[in-house]
Amino acid sequence: MAIRKYCPKCNRNRLWHSAYKKRELALGEKPSDFRFFVCSKCNYACDFKTGEEIKDWRKKYYGE
Repeated sequence: MAIRKYCPKCNRNRLWHSAYKKRELALGEKPSDFRFFVCSKCNYACDFKTGEEIKDWRKKYYGE
């Protein structure tokens, strides 16, 4: 799923792609329980529910 929304890092309206946790899941948590969005241009990640930036999301959730 992709949406268009303002990116604070790019200072423009950008296309955002949804992403899910693949690692660091709590006991009983499914990957789809926590969805966040990533800007397609700068890889800035954000939880739209809280408005908080997710730093190091690739390393934290995907081990990259």
